[in-house]
Amino acid sequence: MKKKIITSICLCGLTLTLFTGATDVSATDFDQMIQRKNNEIHQLRTQRQTVQQRITDLTNEIAAINQEAQGLLAEQEALYTVIDQLAEDIAELQVRIDKRAANIEEQARETQVNGKSDQLLHVVLDADSISDFVGRLHAMTTIVRANNQLITQQKLDREDLARKQSASKDKVAVLHATQSRLEAQKGEIEGKQADLNVEVSTLAYQESSKEDEKQQLKAEKEVFEAEQARIREEAAQAAARQAQIEAAQAEQETSLAVVDVVDPTVEEDRDAAGADRDRPADTPEAVQPAAPADTPPVDAPEGAPAAPAAPTPTPEPVVQRPAAPTPAPALAANGSAIVAEAYKHIGKPYVWGGKGPDAFDCSGFTRYVYLQVTGRDIGGWTVPQESAGRVISVGEAQAGDLLFWGSAGSTHHVAIALGGGQYIHAPRPGQTISVGSTSNWAPSFAVRVH
Repeated sequence: MKKKIITSICLCGLTLTLFTGATDVSATDFDQMIQRKNNEIHQLRTQRQTVQQRITDLTNEIAAINQEAQGLLAEQEALYTVIDQLAEDIAELQVRIDKRAANIEEQARETQVNGKSDQLLHVVLDADSISDFVGRLHAMTTIVRANNQLITQQKLDREDLARKQSASKDKVAVLHATQSRLEAQKGEIEGKQADLNVEVSTLAYQESSKEDEKQQLKAEKEVFEAEQARIREEAAQAAARQAQIEAAQAEQETSLAVVDVVDPTVEEDRDAAGADRDRPADTPEAVQPAAPADTPPVDAPEGAPAAPAAPTPTPEPVVQRPAAPTPAPALAANGSAIVAEAYKHIGKPYVWGGKGPDAFDCSGFTRYVYLQVTGRDIGGWTVPQESAGRVISVGEAQAGDLLFWGSAGSTHHVAIALGGGQYIHAPRPGQTISVGSTSNWAPSFAVRVH
């Protein structure tokens, strides 16, 4: 009997030790994991300062690019002013040269047809007097001098025209180079802005993820600790019950020991009683009463449902068939839709860097139109738009195709072809979206967007 009591006490103590040990280790593990998340979050917040500095640097770079772009736009505007003035001067010179050339040509024709080459001889021979001769000679000299001045001025004007045309050509080349730099800067700004967005979103996502993981660990720890508290409470209650049993047994043994001292024969009776108590009782097994064999089955009443229905068969899984791909719209249909969308914006102002819908620059306009019609982003400046499709000649261009000015890789302008030698574009600062003609400004190449 004493051995059983000692064994029970040992088992109870071992059980409590196991519960307590498992609780301590697991709680410590949760605390360590939460601490690791705290450390990771702290590291991310430390990195935030570095990232924030990077964001500040990128913002400053974008501001510097925009400032340089404003300078280039001012330079471009000055070039446009010079080019426009040169164009006016060239047109005026051309008018004067053309008129003067017509007069000279007319005089030459009259001289050839009417034989006016001997006019000086007639002046001399037909003079009535010396004074008449001098007057006629002076008039002829004045005419000859005027003709010579006319020819000289014609030569000077032609030389001036050639200089102005050359200067205009040089200015246009500088203008195109400036426009190409502006387009490249738009691409640089887009790249910097994308880097900036990635830095910000990555940092926010990492911090949010780590914070979520930390909160998840805390929730799991709370659930675990609640469960362990329940287990400890049950173990304590079991230990208390065990202690009560042991106290009762101890009290009983003490009482028996007192009886042994008074009457030694009681020990023999106690041992016999203990032997009888330790012997397992012959307990008859519980027998379930059987139903009488001759009990007739109970018929279901008429109209009542018959035997239980068979189980509902499991429905066969529905196989999702992939939808047939929608055929791409024909080129003509796409081209018509692109042209229709482009015409909606006629008269809207040119603003460098404008992406719509109220103001555009050249590549912002083409990008917006294609995005609205096709849902495709063809790029935010001219160079990536060059790669949006297949390069074709200007003669092959149809309505909706892209027209480019400049060399591939450094284009400075883009428009949407309308067909019939016309295009629609955002021309330059101070102007609005309008229709132009390839006869006045010929593109370099075209691209048919896939």
